[in-house]
Amino acid sequence: MVTRPAGTHLAKGNHAELVALGKKLFSDTKLSTNGLSCNSCHFGGNSYL
Repeated sequence: MVTRPAGTHLAKGNHAELVALGKKLFSDTKLSTNGLSCNSCHFGGNSYL
C-alpha cells in the first residue's frame, strides 16, 4: 500500500483536466535539459496519474 506523505493533500480541481495536464507534462521535452521527456524512459500508460 502506498500512503501519502504527512502534510500533503490531494489536488483540487477537475480530475479529467488534471490527468490531461499530467499527461501533457509527462511527455513534454521542454521540461528537461537533455531534450527527453519523462515518458522517454518511464513507460506505462498511466504514469502521469
